[in-house]
Amino acid sequence: IISYNSCLHAFAKDRDPMSAQLLLDRMENMYSNGHNVKPDTYSYNTVISAWAFCGRSYGAVIAETIFDRMETSQIRLDTTTFNTLLSAWGLQNDPERANDILNHMFSVKKSWQYDVRPTSQSFAIVMNAWAKSKSPRKAFKAKQLLGDMKERSKGNKKLRPNSYIYATILNACAFSFGTEEVKREALAIAIETFRECKHRNDVVYGTFIKVCNNLIEDDDARRIEMIETAFKNCTEKGLVSDFVLHELFSALAFSPEYEALLGSQDLLTTKDISKHWCR
Repeated sequence: IISYNSCLHAFAKDRDPMSAQLLLDRMENMYSNGHNVKPDTYSYNTVISAWAFCGRSYGAVIAETIFDRMETSQIRLDTTTFNTLLSAWGLQNDPERANDILNHMFSVKKSWQYDVRPTSQSFAIVMNAWAKSKSPRKAFKAKQLLGDMKERSKGNKKLRPNSYIYATILNACAFSFGTEEVKREALAIAIETFRECKHRNDVVYGTFIKVCNNLIEDDDARRIEMIETAFKNCTEKGLVSDFVLHELFSALAFSPEYEALLGSQDLLTTKDISKHWCR
């Protein structure tokens, strides 16, 4: 089985899911004919991964058929099985299906049939799928998942939201589109999310600046005030990065406020600013 799994891994690494699929089919047939080559969890996970990351529009559909075969054959499912399938649907920009898979993951965990433990990565994959989707209410959906995650984390420290989770929600807000009501909702969610995040990193700060730039009108006094406050707080924490500087430039380029903050009208990098601003 080790040799067969090594071949499956090689096919997946070469982005050749069809060859991996054919080898898995052959292993199943050989086992049904009495040969000692029963595919294990790793075998199926590898083929699911091959289809999930192959870059083809139908990859997620086939990945899920492999998953269904695992369940039908009572092959042991694990966290990697689910997270890989979640990634497959996330890459296909189908957050609704990814959400369904996440819910199924919790159902399997509750049954104790397999050692399946949803992690912060499981939630992050689905949130990221919402963030990249075309849904007008992507920000609401991502924040809804955060609420579920926080509730479940009371009994599982591994589900506590981290800075990446908060940044993903902010990203969903930053790229929300549609009616003014949808944009107002996204901005409100972003402000609440930014305040909730106690352990911010440069991505959180930079993405919040992007939110303010994208969702607040130029003539709204809150726009510059919120951007300045976020940037100054970022400098105090020593978390300024090239990403933060780029977002600040995008938001305030060639304005008096930008020059007041940085002493320049140019797009700067961390090499150009105080070392105290970026640890």
